[in-house]
Amino acid sequence: MQLVNRFFNLRPGDFARGLPLFLYNFLIITFYVLGRSARDSLFQASYDKTMIPYADIAVAVVSSALIAIYLRASRRANLRNLQMGTLVVLAAMLPVQWWGVHVAHQAVVSAIFYVWVGVCGILSVSQVWMLANAVWTTREAKRLFGPLGSAGILGGIVGVFLAVPTAGIISVVLEYSRAQPAPDSPLLDNTAATG
Repeated sequence: MQLVNRFFNLRPGDFARGLPLFLYNFLIITFYVLGRSARDSLFQASYDKTMIPYADIAVAVVSSALIAIYLRASRRANLRNLQMGTLVVLAAMLPVQWWGVHVAHQAVVSAIFYVWVGVCGILSVSQVWMLANAVWTTREAKRLFGPLGSAGILGGIVGVFLAVPTAGIISVVLEYSRAQPAPDSPLLDNTAATG
């Protein structure tokens, strides 16, 4: 523990106060890198590469609108409730996105997922820094913002290493789901009659 404190120039108590934020930033960045890998795979499976700039513009427009709403809400709600509420809403949308990709097989779902991951990345990463700014004093921030940023970099590295096998799984699932006939397909009736 003393070696960590010396290496990062931490004072007694800084590690205990900083560890939750470091883990928070690490996990958020890891999620974002994994989400970007999945969204890019899904989007390019449904749309041409020339549509990516339009999807990025949609991310910017939706994020701008949501940040305006978020800033208004921050004046009325305390930071803890606002951040928890935002993370719960973003997490609650994930099963809906999963259902849309795996069950509905609609191309528009991959576009919505693309925008959703972008918005999640913008909101959740900014929430980490807003929370750090609210929790730490100016002197603590001077010492701890560097290691907090390093936790994000480490999360990005881990996210990339996790994204490689995840991208392979996503492509296999996409190919398998496209190869399966729909339950009401006449192909299933013919195979049932002949077999």
